[in-house]
Amino acid sequence: MMNLHPSELEALASLIEAILPGMGAGEDLASRYGRFLEALGPVRGLGLRIAVRASAAGLPAVMLGRWARLGALGQQEREECVSRLLSHRRYLVRQVGLLLKVACCTIALQEPRTRERLGLPPVARPDRPRGGA
Repeated sequence: MMNLHPSELEALASLIEAILPGMGAGEDLASRYGRFLEALGPVRGLGLRIAVRASAAGLPAVMLGRWARLGALGQQEREECVSRLLSHRRYLVRQVGLLLKVACCTIALQEPRTRERLGLPPVARPDRPRGGA
């Protein structure tokens, strides 16, 4: 299991809540995030960790002009930060936002209750055989 700092998990939970409002990060965020990072590999995993922490620290300052952590903002301000990131005029900035959005959604959708609320089928578990022929 990867050693994840609580501030990194708080940053990820804030991003997930901004991207999927009302869904929340769910339980066992650390294990889901750790599995995702391990699947990415060391270099890409490090890149995602840096992006998560940098966005939590710098997004409010850059997008809203406020010196605050993303987690300290209200829900509407978090959503505004992410919205501005995803509609930024610079292509590379938008792409970082899209990568964060894909990563956060992938991590959040591993939570069974989130999938249930969205009307999605449960995640197929590799230890259970699938139905069919």
